[in-house]
Amino acid sequence: MRAVGAKVYSKKYFETDCGGHEMWRKSCGKDLPPRLEYAFNIADICMGMNVLDWGCGRGELSYQAARVGADVLGLDYAKDAIELTKKLPKDTKGKLKFAQIDDLLIPAKDNSFDRILFVDVIEHLYPEQLKILMKEFARVLKPGGKLVIHTFPNLDHYNFGYPRFTRWAHMMTNPIWQLLFHEKLRDSPSPRFGYDSKVHVNECSLTMVKDYVEAAKLVANVWYDSEWRMIRRRDKIRYNFFQPLWLSNKYFADDIWAIGTK
Repeated sequence: MRAVGAKVYSKKYFETDCGGHEMWRKSCGKDLPPRLEYAFNIADICMGMNVLDWGCGRGELSYQAARVGADVLGLDYAKDAIELTKKLPKDTKGKLKFAQIDDLLIPAKDNSFDRILFVDVIEHLYPEQLKILMKEFARVLKPGGKLVIHTFPNLDHYNFGYPRFTRWAHMMTNPIWQLLFHEKLRDSPSPRFGYDSKVHVNECSLTMVKDYVEAAKLVANVWYDSEWRMIRRRDKIRYNFFQPLWLSNKYFADDIWAIGTK
């Protein structure tokens, strides 16, 4: 079966390219970047819950779930990811466990988890892998439990909004933008970053995410939301004028979120 090689997800990837790496280097999981904070909030994790964090990466979300009193299992097939979880604070009182996995079968009984975190992973898995994994999620999720999903990018933005509007708006604005903010807006033919071309093998639209969830016989609630990215003044300018969310979330939002319930 096709798969991105585990060795691609190196320590360098997690510490210099994987989203939230700047905050990781400063706090080693004590603080969450806005994207992961959003995911944590919608997961609504409480003391006593059993939580699975599949594709846990460095383990920040797993750690925060354990801090509120949940029993957490973090799984990742990248050896370097599991090694980095050892840098997390050691104040979770045995409620946090990590394991490296080599396949898509989840080492847990049916109806084991109240919450499953599946954040920034869909785009890294081929459709045939997702078909297997989503069925596994449905198997181990408790009735009434939640599967929390985030994926970036939104394929409709990359295929339509970026090439037809955002790229050209960036090109025209860059001289002034660089003068004011000392950074360049992306205006290359492809909007992709760093490792994306190597690891993003299944970029999705909202419809695709909904189909994956429903194929596993889970009830899907799927939506766009990139407003959490509007932190600095320059971010607000960009999302109002170059990726106008007020005009169309479908074509200008970066992010797709979903909750699957059993």
